[in-house]
Amino acid sequence: MINEPIAENARRLALVWGDRIPAWDDAARTVADNAVAGVLFFSCNGEHPVQVGRQQVQWQGPHLPDYEWTAQLNRFFFLAALASGYRATGNAEYAQAARDYIEDWIQTHPAGPAWQTVGRDNTLNLGIRMGTSQWPGWLGTLPVFLDSRAYDDAFVARLVASAGCQLAFLQKHLPGEGNWRLTSADTLIVAGILLEPQPGATPMRDFAVRVLQDAFRRQVLPDGAHTERNPSYHHWMAKVMERFWELGRALPELGLTVNPAVVARMYDYSLASMAPDGGWNALHDCQSARNRLYEELGAARKDRAAFRSKAGLPDTLPPLSQYFPDAGQACLRDSWEPTATYLVFDATQWGGAHCHQSSNGLVLYVAGEPVLVDPGFFTYNFADPLGIYGKSTRAHNTANLNGWNQVGTNPAGTRHFSCPGHDAVISTYEGGYWPGRYLWNFPEGCGAGIQAAHTRAMLWVRGRFIVVIDEIVRSPAGDADPFLEINWQFERGPVKVDEAAGRAWTEWAGANLLMLFPGMPAGMRLAVHEGENDPPRGWLPAEGGYITAPQLAQELRPMRSREATCVTVLIPVASGSKIPAVKARLGGVTGTDAPPWRLTLEWGSGERDDLVWTSGFKHMIGAVDDLFTDGSLAHWTRDPTGLIQARAVFDSTFQA
Repeated sequence: MINEPIAENARRLALVWGDRIPAWDDAARTVADNAVAGVLFFSCNGEHPVQVGRQQVQWQGPHLPDYEWTAQLNRFFFLAALASGYRATGNAEYAQAARDYIEDWIQTHPAGPAWQTVGRDNTLNLGIRMGTSQWPGWLGTLPVFLDSRAYDDAFVARLVASAGCQLAFLQKHLPGEGNWRLTSADTLIVAGILLEPQPGATPMRDFAVRVLQDAFRRQVLPDGAHTERNPSYHHWMAKVMERFWELGRALPELGLTVNPAVVARMYDYSLASMAPDGGWNALHDCQSARNRLYEELGAARKDRAAFRSKAGLPDTLPPLSQYFPDAGQACLRDSWEPTATYLVFDATQWGGAHCHQSSNGLVLYVAGEPVLVDPGFFTYNFADPLGIYGKSTRAHNTANLNGWNQVGTNPAGTRHFSCPGHDAVISTYEGGYWPGRYLWNFPEGCGAGIQAAHTRAMLWVRGRFIVVIDEIVRSPAGDADPFLEINWQFERGPVKVDEAAGRAWTEWAGANLLMLFPGMPAGMRLAVHEGENDPPRGWLPAEGGYITAPQLAQELRPMRSREATCVTVLIPVASGSKIPAVKARLGGVTGTDAPPWRLTLEWGSGERDDLVWTSGFKHMIGAVDDLFTDGSLAHWTRDPTGLIQARAVFDSTFQA
């Protein structure tokens, strides 16, 4: 009999991790009752019911033309709700439904020494199906159902035999990297504990402990980010590592040694990636509060605080300005309040298939509200044009040539400077632009592209403005000159453009943004794209589907010169405030169009801001006005009488 050891082992895990079976609430009841009726839910920008039946289920997922549906179907997420319902109500239908689905799967995938994944099934699905520290799966729900008539000895023996074949396959075919490898180790450790003293369970567990510790050492970067550099996937891995830190403390005989200081750094990255509204900043295959599926709002802050309490660490918040050099992301805010202004600079070091082609992209929240957004995750169904669009360069707040994509090369020379009231970031993308479609990779190849580099520098003067400086340098492009785009994807709402005045602004009920374009090459125009399909432009994912939202584009058609420089000013406007009266002038410090460059902002109040910099921050400014410095970027604010109220110099060793 294996029932009693499994039940006892489950109790041991519950003492460490608490209950992995969800509470019996309306959400769980909906999932469980539908599963009894043969209806399962597909979570993709909303919960979509799919009639699959409880017998002769088509496990390759032809019900929907979506790869992710097949994955979710074979991961058995619904079992947790059935277990919750059976435990809370004793309703035998919940246990019988769980058995029917598992029995049908086993019949379709018979156990045996040559067992292997087939079709669209894979090792990640296998691991989640068996059960992990987070999702209970077949083995984690098994103890709940053991006293039911549905889970008789013969069925339990078949379940355990099938699980043994799948786990043996997983152990021999461990994924090589990323969350798949960590999840596989997670599965094998949990299964090894639950199935003890079954033959092979303990060696499998001990092997997986070594795999998990090795993956932890290699996948968590020195700055705390997971190697995939993707906030939501990172946070999943942070919670996994917290669980195994807890398990190692409770069961020292396992030999698990997870460094809590590293887990703390992981949670710091999670918190930095949380926007003021409590959702993710939506970098890469991630989701914002608008289209969240997997994380409750504020999860990063709550989970970080809970871990720090358990680890005996003070519940202090990190600095407002955080740069993660190994991730390549700067996450900047003016407070930890829900009304914060939040600015992200995306110079992500390539982290694999879950990354987007979005180098030098920006995200901006004003007074807690999303204004310039990263669309994040649309869908993994690449038959849907928006699935491809969402990962493309054109969908992000950065530059491109011909609407083409970047490639997964690491931005170069990324630097972050910070002093009270100021943050500056500069980075260069050097990989060129390519017509190939990017999915998980470039399956058809990158195509014949254009070698080019895009350097973006950004200065945020808190409480006042953000300046973005874009320098694009390209190689000759054959017979036809390319066109240049710099795109700005807004959240949903009206955007007004006065091209003659070089201005654009939002007219929303809450926070707003004024944009000034004092430095555009001759012939560059402003255009708004929204809800276009050929090619896709101006779309965002949202709960239940997609919505249209304006994308403002600076377009130079064609770009005849080898080089182009654009200077853009972003002026956040808090909710209830008026769009300010301000003029922007761009020129050289000597009054000519020669570097170093000077941007002057003249405000209706009589105040004036001056920003001086050298191209690419590559040289010293030297002497300008009453300043002499070897810095490459300087800013000062003058009151209406001309007196300097604030000054900051960056990238310098002296100023006089």
